[in-house]
Amino acid sequence: MRRALIILAAVLVTACGGTQPGTRTEGKDEVNAGVIAIVDTAPIHLARSKGFFAEQGIDLTIPPVQGGAAGISGAVGGQFQFAFANTTSLLTAKQQGLDVKVVANGVSSTGRQGEDFSAVLVEPGSPIRSASSSSSCPSPTRPRP
Repeated sequence: MRRALIILAAVLVTACGGTQPGTRTEGKDEVNAGVIAIVDTAPIHLARSKGFFAEQGIDLTIPPVQGGAAGISGAVGGQFQFAFANTTSLLTAKQQGLDVKVVANGVSSTGRQGEDFSAVLVEPGSPIRSASSSSSCPSPTRPRP
């Protein structure tokens, strides 16, 4: 089975399916990484410019993608071996039956309230207390106060 890797804004994932692996020329593996033009992707550009990929025998090309869904589609369809996207697009891909799997975070959290760059919030008084699938969620037909 061939694999494509997708780097997501929140996670690095793998997609199994019709992707062609990168080719090898001049002793280096040619790799395409579809990347969104956002600050979260600065490390991949910096690593390429500093020669980190070349040191590892990787000839990295970074074609821009318009969003997470485009990155996932490109990786699953064989255009990229990697793509940087977002968690919502990953969850949607899984829901649609695409064979994608989380490999690593693209960004991370400190785990300390007030010291993170982002958060998941609920309204005051919400019965939701955690991200656990067993959390109690309000009925979608329940009117909001």
